[in-house]
Amino acid sequence: MSDAATTPKSRREYHKSGYYKRKRKVNKRGLDGMDARTVEGRDALTFRADAIADLGGQDIATTKKAVLDVAVGERYLWRSGWAFIMEQGGNVVNKRKRSFYPVVKDILAVGESLTKHMKDLGLERVTKTLTLAELLNQDDEPESKPQPDQPEVPQ
Repeated sequence: MSDAATTPKSRREYHKSGYYKRKRKVNKRGLDGMDARTVEGRDALTFRADAIADLGGQDIATTKKAVLDVAVGERYLWRSGWAFIMEQGGNVVNKRKRSFYPVVKDILAVGESLTKHMKDLGLERVTKTLTLAELLNQDDEPESKPQPDQPEVPQ
């Protein structure tokens, strides 16, 4: 008999991050795969609404919406991964192998991909162009009047 057959294997250290489960759901179902009950899910949906507003409202191109949906999914995974890392209290290094756990590498890769998609969308805010009907429906701004403590200058 060999020594390897008689020596019981030590149980591997296991960290349940939930990252890979969330990744499968987002890859399979897209934005519907996000759990809006979690902080990360609510944040992702709020981020999407804010980004659409920054890009000029609901009238943005379909291709930009598609890229935005991919970016929102990546941001959701990125935030979920960082939440896991923060819960570990900095214990993300495998002491035996002297390396990071694979989830750290995956989170960093998602962050890089997210950065590329955000650059594709554009980093500047786009002002929404108003139609004539919207301009007419807006309330007129009150004219600025001098403050009571400031004397009016005769002309």
